[in-house]
Amino acid sequence: MNVEIVTIGDELLLGFTIDTNSGFLGRELASLGVTVARHTTCGDDVGIIVETLREAINRTGAVITTGGLGPTADDMTVEAVAKLFDRELVRDDSIAQWLEQRWIAYARKGPMPVSNYKQAMIPRGAEIIANPVGSAPGVLVTDERGRWVATLPGVPREARTMFTESLRPRIAALAGEGTVVRSMTLHTIGVGESSIADKLGELGKGVNGLSLAFIPGIA
Repeated sequence: MNVEIVTIGDELLLGFTIDTNSGFLGRELASLGVTVARHTTCGDDVGIIVETLREAINRTGAVITTGGLGPTADDMTVEAVAKLFDRELVRDDSIAQWLEQRWIAYARKGPMPVSNYKQAMIPRGAEIIANPVGSAPGVLVTDERGRWVATLPGVPREARTMFTESLRPRIAALAGEGTVVRSMTLHTIGVGESSIADKLGELGKGVNGLSLAFIPGIA
């Protein structure tokens, strides 16, 4: 099973926010035997998001996004997913009520801003991915061919909780009893990667079909 990860947000492209979600998702998916075929980052433009998602789903049939689920104008992921699947955006009253209750529970003054209700708009027929630690629910949309897109927030704590509690079990069921992907790290110090490569010779190209990667760093 192959999955593509799409991380969304101008702040990622500008370098103001460092993406840690894709690393987490990569490790989690590997443990399920799922291959991350590609990781793409795009900005907050609904047309570009739709194009990026369409390319990704055409390649693998399965896409996980992070980012763009908030209540403001620059949060466009759900709108883009609706356009991708040609689904109408409809208000989910249960989400709206939950948002109102959450607003009251946090003892905020005054009524909840109208903009927050944007998070209750979901593509018709989508499954809700509950967010127990934040205000932005995710959605899982599947087409008639079985291809799907799942959306997670950009906030790492929320994305990780939602993936672990809701999305991981679903993907595990889809992946079945396949081969898991495991890795091992061997630390060395005081020698450059080129020197290690010379010493390994042909072994540096891989061992018994297993690939090797040299990752230099400062100790």
